[in-house]
Parts: sequence; structure tokens; C-alpha cells
Amino acid sequence: DITCDLFANGYRLPTEAEWEKAARGALVFSDGANPLPDRRYPWGNEDPRLALAYGVPGSVRANVSALTATTPQPIFDGALPVGSFPPGAGPYGHLDLLGNVAEWCFDWVDLGYYAASPDVAPIGVADVSPTVNDWKALRGDSWEQAYIPGMAAFTSEEGCGKRRWAPYTYRSGDLGFRVARSQR
Repeated sequence: DITCDLFANGYRLPTEAEWEKAARGALVFSDGANPLPDRRYPWGNEDPRLALAYGVPGSVRANVSALTATTPQPIFDGALPVGSFPPGAGPYGHLDLLGNVAEWCFDWVDLGYYAASPDVAPIGVADVSPTVNDWKALRGDSWEQAYIPGMAAFTSEEGCGKRRWAPYTYRSGDLGFRVARSQR
């Protein structure tokens, strides 16, 4: 069995709820209300691909694929150095939450989990003994395409709200991770 104490000191993968809060922000910040708590992207509601629709080569907010009439196409041939898109910072200053690489989360995927999950800080299914058929949650889009091969999505949302998953053994050049830190 794999276990993780989310409250112990140390580094770990963020839960989906933590990842989404980093991308959307809290309802209230220390200096006042969040002006966009339902923001579609970490920086607001401007689609990072809009510049591409007008013939501008690339987005100023995220390393995402271009939208074409038939299929998404990479703009850059791979992930770029972290911080290459400062205008894409999230409400807490996190960079590359959307674009560059999709990110693994701590949560195991159960399609029915959120219908009965706690309202505050859900952590996904906790009692999984992984097999090759078990799935881990992924958040964010990648440089290669919005729908990464081998992943599926079960929401029509894009950006911060998009949930994806893959077998925990899946590897790809457009998948990565960021770490969260628990402090007591």
C-alpha cells in the first residue's frame, strides 16, 4: 500500500483541490475579495490561444498548443524554462500552472467521488492499492496539446477546472509535477 500523510512536514504532490486553489485563488485574499474566484485560467478569463487566432505566433500567458481548424499543434517543440510566461502568473504568483506540462496530483481518480466528497479540501479516494489499471489525477494543459494522448477528460471546462487522468505508470514528455509543502 502507498500512504501519504498530508499533514506531516515535507514535500508531496498537491491534491487536486490544492492545485485548483493555487490556480483560482481563494474567495478572499488577505488584502480583500478575489475579483475573479471563478476565473477560467490562472491569470483571469482571457484564453491563452486568442493571440494565435489573430496570427500572432504564440501566447504571452502560457506554453499551450495552437488551435487550428483541424487539430491542436505545438507552438514550441517542448517544455520551456519555468517562468517563461510571467503574464500567466496565477493569483498567488505561481507560474506555469496552465501550459508547459500537465501536472500529476496526489489524488486517485474515482469518477463518482465528487458527488459525495467533502465540500472543503477533498483528497480523492484514499484506499487504493495501485494496479496498472488505476488512475491518478492530472491538472493543467501542456505544450503539446490540450488533450494529451492517454488521458481522458470528464468535464467540459477548460483551464483551471479541467480534470484529466492517466494510469499512474504513464510517462510522456508533456507530463510533469510541482510539489506542495505541508508545514506543522
